[in-house]
Amino acid sequence: MKTNAINNLVWLLLTAILLVNTGCGEEKKAPVPESKPEVVVNERLLNASTLASGVKDIQYNADKQPEKFFTAGMKVDVSYAKNNVVYSYYGKELLAKKVYDLQNGLVKNLTEYNYLGKVEEKGFSTSFEYQDGKMIKEITTIKDKPFGHTEYTYDAVHKNVAVSKAYDHSGNLLTTTTYEYTDKLDKSGSHNEWYIWLDGTLFPKKALYLVKKIGTEDHLAKKKWNISYEYDIDAQGYVVSGKGTRDNGSSFEWTNTWQ
Repeated sequence: MKTNAINNLVWLLLTAILLVNTGCGEEKKAPVPESKPEVVVNERLLNASTLASGVKDIQYNADKQPEKFFTAGMKVDVSYAKNNVVYSYYGKELLAKKVYDLQNGLVKNLTEYNYLGKVEEKGFSTSFEYQDGKMIKEITTIKDKPFGHTEYTYDAVHKNVAVSKAYDHSGNLLTTTTYEYTDKLDKSGSHNEWYIWLDGTLFPKKALYLVKKIGTEDHLAKKKWNISYEYDIDAQGYVVSGKGTRDNGSSFEWTNTWQ
């Protein structure tokens, strides 16, 4: 059971990762300072969601940050310190940890640890690069070996991700994903399509509006596909249910329960 739980967690993490020089003679330029991101907050607290692996029984601290919850059959405890946030995943025992290292209010590194036979084993590690308060690059390693990276570009007003490109460890382009949006604000905080691990308040928002359509091109398989999204929104503007429909007509649905 413990091994299955860890395998499920690693698979979900891998899926989430795959989804979602200057020359010697050139004049050196001063680095562009990183702008502070807009703070993402939980203005309204989420109780549960069936999106992706699902989260439920969410408890929050006085700052409206997740403190305890359940996901994929595991209990998760979250601890906050000045320079890091730690998510600890439990079955009967500790199964995994995710450690978010903070710098100037931004997550600079995320390291994941698995525990088999109570022995700590380092898994995926991701470093993040930002510009103008937005995430522009994720660089991922596994057991300290290169795995790949993802680059994000934003629309003209710098509010929504327009394109994301995923590369393997050799720099080969794997997928290109484009995004279209509704005119409805995405009012979620910790949990949404971008952040399925209830850690959305630790990062800048990738999109101000709800996603309408996602188009992906797999450059290795030479395939393309789209997913179109529909939402039911309550009187306060929060998504209470959603549906994603693929090109072949198959679909998936989810519900959100708010306080």
